[in-house]
Amino acid sequence: MVTILKGLHGVQNYLDDLIVYGRTAAKHDRKRQAAQGLLPNDGHIQDIMQAPAPTDTAKLRSFLGLTSWYSRFVQNYPSEVEPMRACLRTQTASHAYHCPPVWILTLPLNPTWWPSSQLNPVLFNWWSSPKNALLALNNLAHQGHQGIVRTKQRLCDFYWWPGMDHSAQSAITSYQLCQAHDKSAKTHRPPLQPVPLPAAPWLKVGLDIVGPFKLGTWDCRYALTLVDYYSKWPEIAFTSNVTTDNVTDFLATTFSRFGNPVEIVTDNGVQFTSLTFAEFLTRRNIKHVRTSLYFPQANGAVEHMNHVLKDCVQTASLEGKPWKTLVRDFLLHYRTTPHATTVVAPSELLLGRQLRTNLNILPTRPSACTDATVQARVHARQSQVKTYIKRPAKPSALRPGYRVCVRIPTHVKKSRSKFSPPSTVVGQKSQDTYILDDGTVWNAAHLSLCPGQSHSDNEPTGVPKLVVTPETQRQPRTRRPPVWHKDFVT
Repeated sequence: MVTILKGLHGVQNYLDDLIVYGRTAAKHDRKRQAAQGLLPNDGHIQDIMQAPAPTDTAKLRSFLGLTSWYSRFVQNYPSEVEPMRACLRTQTASHAYHCPPVWILTLPLNPTWWPSSQLNPVLFNWWSSPKNALLALNNLAHQGHQGIVRTKQRLCDFYWWPGMDHSAQSAITSYQLCQAHDKSAKTHRPPLQPVPLPAAPWLKVGLDIVGPFKLGTWDCRYALTLVDYYSKWPEIAFTSNVTTDNVTDFLATTFSRFGNPVEIVTDNGVQFTSLTFAEFLTRRNIKHVRTSLYFPQANGAVEHMNHVLKDCVQTASLEGKPWKTLVRDFLLHYRTTPHATTVVAPSELLLGRQLRTNLNILPTRPSACTDATVQARVHARQSQVKTYIKRPAKPSALRPGYRVCVRIPTHVKKSRSKFSPPSTVVGQKSQDTYILDDGTVWNAAHLSLCPGQSHSDNEPTGVPKLVVTPETQRQPRTRRPPVWHKDFVT
């Protein structure tokens, strides 16, 4: 209201009241006349005066709707029409209208709107187009770029019009500055994607590097962990540094006992992207699969083993025992304990027998577990975890050609953007993994769709449809009209 009254001398507002003042009574009257504002149309008033008397309930309701359009200009309008509304409630419309509505002729002025010549230049074109008026209101309420919610709150304090929420949201999302801001970029976690269990042991293994351990000795600064995806058999080795030669020596020693796997999964560390590591795998005919950038969940089997190793190292530090000795003893017990997913000990699935420990009194027996049983158990366990996992997930709808921003996974200095400049999706490597135009591979959890692109197109191939049942469907929001609508009859 202060913005609207800017430039009008002798006129001020206090809360919802307007104060008109002047040095003399004549100046006061002239300012009051100049601020008459919006007046009813004379032709419409004549139509109301010449309207026939209603003879039934429908015509009475129509007449009240006709006069309610000018309710803002009529003092005590609800009290004036209450006898007519009482007739509607009692269904006696024939006695509700005894004389023409002469009270329409004595319309008091409502100085809420002002002549366009005295309006602020920012609001001067309101009278030419309602769209310009709404756009100007949205621009004024969005000053300071406080976001969609706070902009709506500012508008609701002074105005209301049909579709105001959608209008404000559309205007804000169309601003180029807001599109480049971090608060406009949103990322969504994709649903869990269970990793299929290999058909046999030692076909697929995962490899990772843990460390550095600051409290470890010089020869225990880092640890190399390797896990078989089928049997969950772990291999761990400590080292003083993690060069590519140390990694390949560890793999060569392990492969000499169990043979070469078909596939090995790693992250994008420099040791795994080097030419020496690639040549080592090529000579042994091993397929190398790298996970998407900064997404360790894609190599979940070895990441879980990393957590177990850290707990074991902490136990060794608390007991004051050498790390290598305690981890070596721990691996024996881990390999002979039934795994939570397969319900079979890793030694039984990899070696076909149970390893003998201090708990064994009777001779060990061969494993009676079949591959079909293990596959069924793992599938049931994965389905259970995917169903009951408690985290918000949204299927990815990205497609080649979409413009996305990558959320920077490393530390970002203050006042710097947490998202990279826009890139283009050029391919899809898996269900929720995409290739960008710079050659990098990212999971959908790190990608934010640039504003102005619609998800209404056909979903990409392989993305499951989200089934919404009546029990899980969100109830629609209750919309309450403004209080002043109670005086209107429709």
